Amino acid sequence: MNVDSETELARLHCLTISHMDRLENIMRACGCQAVFTGDICFLPRALIEDVQSCFKTLTALRDTVYTLEQEHRSYLRSIAREMKYGSKQAPIGDDNYLLLSGRISSLDL
Repeated sequence: MNVDSETELARLHCLTISHMDRLENIMRACGCQAVFTGDICFLPRALIEDVQSCFKTLTALRDTVYTLEQEHRSYLRSIAREMKYGSKQAPIGDDNYLLLSGRISSLDL
């Protein structure tokens, strides 16, 4: 079985970034379950058995995803800075110009 590590890392990155709100909700539930013992806060359907290790794991995952996102954005910015319009990477043409300008404007976020 041949596994492409770059593709799998990109899939994991996309998956965690798109569902970061769910991870944050589970982290809040961990904190709520650790602090309160009653029905004061809204918990997910299933109770979390090991609250502390779940919270530590999700915190480490969140920090790693944010670090990966920062490195990804800096890499895309460096490529955009080095790319010359009219080269093999960005040939002259309407389609490529619109694509390149869209990528550059998305990096300015």
